[in-house]
Amino acid sequence: MNKQTAILYYFIVFLFYAFSINAQVNTSNKLKVFIDGEIPDLGYVKRTLTFVDFVTDQGVCDIYILTSSKSTGANGRYYFLTFTNKMSVPIDKFVLNCSIYSDDTPDKIRSKFTETLKSGLIPFINNGDMKYSITVNELEQDDNSLQQSSISLDSWNYWVFNIGLGGEFNIEEQKKKYTYEYEFKADRVTEIWRIRNRYYFKKREEVITKINDSVSTDIHVLNRQYGINSRIVYSLSDKLSVGLFFVNSQDTYKNIKYNSAISPALEYNIFPWSEVSRRAFTVSYSLGPTWFGYFEPTIFTKTSEVRLREKFETELEVIEKWGVVGVKLQGTHYFPKFNDYSIDLEVSLSFRIARGLFFEFGMEANKINDQFYLPFSELSDEELLLNVRKLPTSYEVAGNFGLRYQFGSIFNSIVNERL
Repeated sequence: MNKQTAILYYFIVFLFYAFSINAQVNTSNKLKVFIDGEIPDLGYVKRTLTFVDFVTDQGVCDIYILTSSKSTGANGRYYFLTFTNKMSVPIDKFVLNCSIYSDDTPDKIRSKFTETLKSGLIPFINNGDMKYSITVNELEQDDNSLQQSSISLDSWNYWVFNIGLGGEFNIEEQKKKYTYEYEFKADRVTEIWRIRNRYYFKKREEVITKINDSVSTDIHVLNRQYGINSRIVYSLSDKLSVGLFFVNSQDTYKNIKYNSAISPALEYNIFPWSEVSRRAFTVSYSLGPTWFGYFEPTIFTKTSEVRLREKFETELEVIEKWGVVGVKLQGTHYFPKFNDYSIDLEVSLSFRIARGLFFEFGMEANKINDQFYLPFSELSDEELLLNVRKLPTSYEVAGNFGLRYQFGSIFNSIVNERL
C-alpha cells in the first residue's frame, strides 16, 4: 500500500467512524427502552414493538423494565414486569404480571409476554406526547376463563403429575457405558398449601475390558441412586409457614443402603411473599430422626444406626436494576456428637459496574465433617480411578467468575436473522 492509498484509506475509515458516532444520536421521538432479565424471545419482542427504541445502555433509557419469573404449581411460569420511569412525566413504578400455562406453545408464550409489555408502555406513550398509536390485543378467551374457572371447576383439585424417562449409552471396543433414569412428580400448590412429591431413580453402569497377554478381564462399575422426597407446607401468614418433610433414599456412591428421615420444619420470610419476584429473605429450621443403613460396615463399624438431625437454612435473593445477588447458607448437624456437621455456602452475583461493563460471579463452598457413612474397606487403585465411591474430604469448593463488556451502538431495535 503506497502513501497516497494509505491516506485515502484512513480518510475513509475516519469518515465512516465519524458517521457512525453521529448516527448514535437518536433523532426520533420514540421512547428509549432498556429491558433486563428473563425474556422468552427478545427478537420477537423487538420485531413486534416497533414504536419504541430498545437500547443497550440503561443510562440513556426513558423506561427501565426489569423482568423475572417464578414457576407455578401447574408447572407453568409467572412473569413479573417492573416498569421504572426515568422521564419527567408523573408515573410511579408499577408491576404487571403475565401467566404462562404448562401447555402454552412457545409462540403463545412470547405473544403473551409481548402483549403484557405493550400494555405497560401505554401510560408512557400517552404522557410522553409520542406521535404513535398502539393497540393491545385481547388474549384468547379460553386463557382468561381457565384462570377464572380453575378455582371452582378444577377436576384435578390442583394436582399436577409429571413422568420423565431418559437414558444414554456409549460403546467402544474396550469400554461400555450405560446410563438411564426416570422420575415421577405429584405436586399440589394453592395459596395456603404446597405439597410436593418426587420419586427418582438413576443408574450408571460401566464395563471396562482389560487385555493382558491375550487374556481379557471385565471390570464392572455400578452406581445407583433412588429416592422419595415429600414436602407438605402450610402457610400460617404472608411471612410464616410450617411444614413436614419425609425422605427415603439409596446411594451406592456414598455407601448408603437406605436413608429415611421425617422432620417438621418452620420457615419465616422477612419480606412478604407478595414481593418474592423482587426479593426474598427466608430463614428455616427442621428437626427430626434419620435412619441409616449401609452396604458395607462404616469407618465406625456401623451397618445401621439412627441419628437425630437438625437443619438450618437461610437464603437471600434480590433482583434490582443494578443486578442480581443470591446468598444461601445451609447447616446440617447430627446428634449426639457436636462434630458431625456440614456447612454449605452458595453465592451468586451479577451486577453492572459501568456503562456496558458487567461482573458475574458464582461460588459454592462446603465444609464437610459428617462422612460417617464412608466404608471401612480401602479403595483399590482401579476403584479410585473409576470413581466408584465417595472419597474422604473435609471440604469442597467450586466457583466461576468473569467480566462481560459491551460497546458500540446503543440502539438495537433492528432484528436481522438472515443466514
